Amino acid sequence: METFREKQEKFDKLISELNSDFICSAAVGTKVKDSVLYVSEEPSKILGTEKYKIGTFNDKSVIIDPYIKWGDLRIFDDNQNELINLSNFGFDTMDMI
Repeated sequence: METFREKQEKFDKLISELNSDFICSAAVGTKVKDSVLYVSEEPSKILGTEKYKIGTFNDKSVIIDPYIKWGDLRIFDDNQNELINLSNFGFDTMDMI
């Protein structure tokens, strides 16, 4: 069984490998905030959408879409293409809090 630290390091590595800004659920956004690579910003709504930027992770914008269900562990790009599904890497919703 992985320790919290091992899971966090695996999570950070997976997210660091993304090549673009990304959109995620509030649960995944909560996990992103636990990383030392996360830089917090004042949340700002993205014009013409319900999405909002909460900060950056390794120089990539972290965008929360409030219409993505809390337990959805997928991460998307701006075109709603799935970039990664964290459940495929052993994460579950409880790992996000």
